[in-house]
Amino acid sequence: MPTIPRNHKRKIADIAQRATTCHVYSLGNGFVAKECAPAVAWGALAEYSFARLTQEAEDKYVIQVHGNLWYELSPPR
Repeated sequence: MPTIPRNHKRKIADIAQRATTCHVYSLGNGFVAKECAPAVAWGALAEYSFARLTQEAEDKYVIQVHGNLWYELSPPR
């Protein structure tokens, strides 16, 4: 699960364009996938300097804010 550096702007823009399905996992929702707007996930990446963007699979990306909050992004199915 390689981390995608924040300074790879083109790669991040490409991911944001392709990965339009987003699910949030958090302590508040019992870590059950809840659909959300991808803008929320990208906003969290921009807001928190410690958040990381990683590639989990071919077309699956995760924005990990902390242990109790992360977003999974993928293309529509």
